[in-house]
Amino acid sequence: MLTLFEGGLASPMHKELTSAIAASVELGRRVYLIVPEQQTVNAECEMSELLPPSAPLSFEVTNFTRFINTAFRAMGGISREYATGAARSLIMWRALTELTPVLSMTRGRSSVSEGLVRKALSAVLEMQSLGITPEMLADAADADVNDRRLTEKLSDLSLIYSLFTDLYAKRFSDSSTDAAALAEMLSRDGSFLEGAEIYVDGFTSFTDGQYRILGALMRHASLTVTLTLGRGGESYEYSESAATRRRLIALADGAECDKRLKKFPTRDDECNPVI
Repeated sequence: MLTLFEGGLASPMHKELTSAIAASVELGRRVYLIVPEQQTVNAECEMSELLPPSAPLSFEVTNFTRFINTAFRAMGGISREYATGAARSLIMWRALTELTPVLSMTRGRSSVSEGLVRKALSAVLEMQSLGITPEMLADAADADVNDRRLTEKLSDLSLIYSLFTDLYAKRFSDSSTDAAALAEMLSRDGSFLEGAEIYVDGFTSFTDGQYRILGALMRHASLTVTLTLGRGGESYEYSESAATRRRLIALADGAECDKRLKKFPTRDDECNPVI
C-alpha cells in the first residue's frame, strides 16, 4: 500500500510524517524511516528527541544501502566484496585500454588519460542509476539518426558500459545489483516485511534499483513517501518530484493489479500496469 505526503517547502508535511511515525511506534509497530545516506545521522538525532527511549526496539532510521543489508541479513542474501572508488577507476582504465582500438573517441590511441577514465566512469554510473542498459545504448546508436557524432558516442558508451560491467561483476557487487536481487527475493517471499510500516523522506527522485525496492515494499508493507510539490505540482522547479510521483503511482497500480490477479488468477481485470 502506498501513501503520499505532499506539500510545498513551507508545508507541515514533515511534521505530519514524524507524528505518524511516533503514533506507529507508540502502538508497538515495526517502523523503518528511509532517508538519503547523507541525512541518516541528522534524522537519527531528530527522531531520538521525538520518540521514547524504548523506540529502538521497533524503530530504525536507515538508508537504502543499509536497508538492503538488513534485509539480506534477515532473509539470507548475497554477501560480496564492494569496490572502492580507486578499484572502480582501475576497472574502467582496464576496460578503456582493451577497447581503445575500436573506440571512436580514442581514434586508435593506446594511452588512456585520467580525465577519460573519470568521464567514462561518471557516464556509466549515471546510466546505471537511470536503469539504462548497454543494449539500449546500442539500439539508440543503430537508430536512423543523422548525427554521426552522437551515434559514435552512443556506440562507444555501449561498448565501455558492457565491458566495464562484465569486468566489475567478476569480483565485486554494487548497490544496483543488490537492489535488484532484494526486489526479486521480496517478490518470492515478503514475510520479512509482515506488519512493517516504512516511511521514505528527503528524496526528489530515485534510482532504478530503488524504484524496484519501493515497488516490492508496497506489495508487502505500508509504504509512505513524502514529496515536495508546488501547487499543481507541474511547474518546472517541481518537475522531478512530479515525475517521481507519477512513477510511484504507476508502481502502486501495478502492486494492486498483482494482488487482484493473485486472488482471481483467471481474471485479467484489465490490469496492465506501466512501470
